[in-house]
Amino acid sequence: MYSPVKIWRSKKYKLAGSNPGRLLSFSIIHASPPGFKDQAPYSVGLVELKNGLRVIGQIVEAESLKIGQKMKAVFRIFNPQEKEGVIYYGIKFKPWKK
Repeated sequence: MYSPVKIWRSKKYKLAGSNPGRLLSFSIIHASPPGFKDQAPYSVGLVELKNGLRVIGQIVEAESLKIGQKMKAVFRIFNPQEKEGVIYYGIKFKPWKK
């Protein structure tokens, strides 16, 4: 049986092999749903990875965005730590820099 840490690491390395991707579409969210109000405004985009897989995710660390821009998949915290001590991680994207 695999621990959550081993599963996370294996997915991290598989996804890292798909970098860079390119931004197909994006939107800036100003009116966010509950649980994300403290993050608004934030960007969400559709990114096509090198292997052809298309993934929707939040875009971080971006001052400006344009269609076709190279993006890098990264693992980041989704929400702050809850009472139970669970920290939720997920895929987000940031602009690719050489």
